[in-house]
Amino acid sequence: MKCRGFTLVELMIALVIMGVMAVLMASSLNLTSKAWNRIGDRQDGSEHQYLVNQQIRNHLSSARFFRLRNSTGERIVSFTGSEQKLSFVAPFPGYNSDGTLYWWTLELRLNEEQQRELVMSYETFNDDAVIELDGEGGITQVVDFENENFDEFYGDPDSGEKNELIIATDVEEISFQYLQKDENDHLDWVSDWEPGYLLPQLVEVGVLYQTPGPSGEKLSSLVAAFRFARQRLIAGDNE
Repeated sequence: MKCRGFTLVELMIALVIMGVMAVLMASSLNLTSKAWNRIGDRQDGSEHQYLVNQQIRNHLSSARFFRLRNSTGERIVSFTGSEQKLSFVAPFPGYNSDGTLYWWTLELRLNEEQQRELVMSYETFNDDAVIELDGEGGITQVVDFENENFDEFYGDPDSGEKNELIIATDVEEISFQYLQKDENDHLDWVSDWEPGYLLPQLVEVGVLYQTPGPSGEKLSSLVAAFRFARQRLIAGDNE
């Protein structure tokens, strides 16, 4: 039997087939890699959303409530909020708390690079201070109420500055809603909470993230209930 090698045409066809197979395999690996990356990104986004939401919920739930004076001499509860910002009194988060209380303000704002940051600013709580409201859910503590020359009390009394915790840098929007219970026990969600004698039943926080969660949604919401609501109006209520 006479042996015969491959012809040039056969070799070219074989090379073309191998090239096509290599391209298909590379494309398949690329698609698989992209799919895994998308899955990983969603898992990371889900974990990030969960951690941020838990930190907000736990911190709001630990709020303490005092009856303080405002600039007109009226007594108000130490909680106020708008649709974009809220302020409350609470200790430092559990991982670094010695029991000291602070005024916290949670809001979304722009940094020096014009990038959005979800920030919790805080200043040492002074139950003898007078509270001035900014009308947008923020507060200022003012001491020496009886003196004509008010001193503003910010942050650490030794440093005279407000401090901040940056909670997240990938948040597009944040919104707050407050569950109000009227004298007839009717419940309704409102977007502003003026400080007075009452507290909201619940606080709903909506957070729009840049990175989607496991379901592909960027919008996440959480509801916080106050664990110490029944203790309100006791401490700091000295006439």
